[in-house]
Amino acid sequence: MELLGPLPTSATLTCRGEVVDILDKGSGAVILADVDIFSESGERLAHCQINTFLRGAGGYGGHRNSALAMATVAVPSRPPDGSITEKIGVDQAALYRLNGDPNPLHIDPQFATMAGFPRPILHGLCTLGYATRHVLQQFCDNDVSKFKAIKARFTKPIYPGQTLQTDMWKTATRIHFTCKVVESGEICLAGGYVDLACSMSDDLQSTQKLSCELVFSDLKRRIATDKSLVKRANAVFLINVTKEGKIVTQQTIDLRQGQIYPGEPKQPLKAECTLTISDEDLGAIAASKLFLRKAFLEGRLDVQGEMVLVEKFSHIFQQPAKL
Repeated sequence: MELLGPLPTSATLTCRGEVVDILDKGSGAVILADVDIFSESGERLAHCQINTFLRGAGGYGGHRNSALAMATVAVPSRPPDGSITEKIGVDQAALYRLNGDPNPLHIDPQFATMAGFPRPILHGLCTLGYATRHVLQQFCDNDVSKFKAIKARFTKPIYPGQTLQTDMWKTATRIHFTCKVVESGEICLAGGYVDLACSMSDDLQSTQKLSCELVFSDLKRRIATDKSLVKRANAVFLINVTKEGKIVTQQTIDLRQGQIYPGEPKQPLKAECTLTISDEDLGAIAASKLFLRKAFLEGRLDVQGEMVLVEKFSHIFQQPAKL
């Protein structure tokens, strides 16, 4: 789930969903669905992606993976930077139903038994909510405005009355996390991460002695001489370059009109995809020593906006830059 702007406290929203792929996992099938949420004025407020696993529906010879899927990411191989343990109330599933989810699996013991569980389980989204709150508590002083996006995989259920432990790792603007049930030791949320919204400082630091100066200069030359680079992406990108964890410069790469210039997109244009990356990593990508997809999966590249545009943007780095 990714927020594309502030959510209104009161509104009539429209959700538009579509099945974008169906994957054959052998023992089952996965339905990959995208859902976009729009305001009354037509502004897109959020983008969600749901993977639904259908047991016994696989084995038909279909493809196992999809380029359209937002992947989970393994946590860093080091001790967590923070950990929060919280006991779930025995009435939490009943309270969560007030949000409008009347699934009897979370309240009816007989229905839960029919589904193969000894008693009603907690809503998966409620567990996800606990994880989100733990991240915001640990790293954002409970400032919800710093939340940008979340991704995780549900692996095991947790029951009301059990204890949830969230272990967290910070890498730039991404917080990796896993959640486990303390009583059983089982992981209930895996491969999770929360992307935080970048807070711009009032005065951006000087861009002197930055690798990105050479990168953007080379990109200007290449875009001016190779119009196919513009046609392939056909979108507006905003690049936030960081040094020592702070944004030091912004550049707009307008691949609709073939322009690159400092700062945010000129009105009425808006960035369709915002990339935040360190000056060092951007230089490595331009020199073909690092790839955008790898940087993203390792938490070294933060993406806000339409993820599919990242693949299109990567075309401009297919040849090493002349730095």
